Amino acid sequence: MNTELLGLFAFICGIVMPFVISVIKRPGMGSAWSVMITLAVSLVVGGVSAVLDGSIKPLDLDFENPEVLLGTATTAFTAATVSYKTWFQGSQLNTNLTYYPAPAPITQMPVIPAEAGVQTSAGVPVIPLEPPV
Repeated sequence: MNTELLGLFAFICGIVMPFVISVIKRPGMGSAWSVMITLAVSLVVGGVSAVLDGSIKPLDLDFENPEVLLGTATTAFTAATVSYKTWFQGSQLNTNLTYYPAPAPITQMPVIPAEAGVQTSAGVPVIPLEPPV
């Protein structure tokens, strides 16, 4: 396969990688985990592109040209980092994908209206355990 096409494949995969990484990572993971996940996914992209190029034959474990793996993995990692920092970091889409499949957390608590049967204690509603008779 042509070297330019491999680079383009790795670049396009790198642009899409922030979406995948946001689904993989979980809330509360630090930035070190995100970088490690990005490196792992970049190596997978590099491996796929090296197999497509014929530089790595997966059944023989024959590495004819490991530079293709490292070069395309580096391209994917760089493209993923730049696209994340440029368009994705701090966006609502990033937050929604990080919390997927659960909904994103509610930032504001809902207000419970004071009804006739609800008592309040220091402004906090107390809901009775028994239904009113």
